[in-house]
Amino acid sequence: MKGKGVLSNGGVSTGNKLMSGSTGGVRCYVWAPLTGVPYNLLFFVAVETNVGYTVIADFVLQSETTEQIREALQILSSWNPAWQPPYFMVDYSEAEIESIQTTFPACNIPL
Repeated sequence: MKGKGVLSNGGVSTGNKLMSGSTGGVRCYVWAPLTGVPYNLLFFVAVETNVGYTVIADFVLQSETTEQIREALQILSSWNPAWQPPYFMVDYSEAEIESIQTTFPACNIPL
């Protein structure tokens, strides 16, 4: 990510990168596990599967900005261009919301 962060596929094999495409998962989550911490730059992306939720990616950012979150989501989307999640759940973060709306324009973000 232009030297500003690290993106991982969460240990998921290439054939199963985005399980929602094969399992029909409709809800996806982006969350930072250490909310309220000023240096919170670790994010996870999880999808609903037939056995619960599975982390499909994690990324570490230099700063929590719309541009950096969007770049990570665009890389994730490029791994499987057919993946168009209908719903994303996020913390109330304008940077996360705007990044998702830009990367996945048809996606709904219930608040």
